[in-house]
Amino acid sequence: MDVQQVIEIREATSQDLSALLVIELQCFHSDRLSQRSFRRFISEKRSDLFVLESDLSLISKLLKDGYILLALISTWQFDRSKAPHWIVICAVDADFVYINDPDVEDIPWLSPTERHYIPVSHHIFNKAFAYGKKRLKALLAIKKV
Repeated sequence: MDVQQVIEIREATSQDLSALLVIELQCFHSDRLSQRSFRRFISEKRSDLFVLESDLSLISKLLKDGYILLALISTWQFDRSKAPHWIVICAVDADFVYINDPDVEDIPWLSPTERHYIPVSHHIFNKAFAYGKKRLKALLAIKKV
């Protein structure tokens, strides 16, 4: 039986505020958006703020549509550190998710060019693409309009 996953992309609402704040607090140590800022983003509509549940099919679609994708991962799968870490997703194929990793401190043995287009198996990426006990996911999709 062929089962398709339904993915909902929608504008953020005031009901999303607490989840957005949790992600913000766990991901950023400085330059955080405040609750007031999130409320303004949601209510004033000067910019678009969307929420979604993401999976690899959505990531593939966003890449094909020309978005640059930043994803929050847990580095536990790579170095047994429980640190949140942002990476750039470059591509997805049948076997791998390809990432650019800007982290120079934790992987000093890799040259800058070796940190580009790193293949990560789907299985490992799916484990890494969630952070903390609540398995929070954050994917930032950026596109010039």
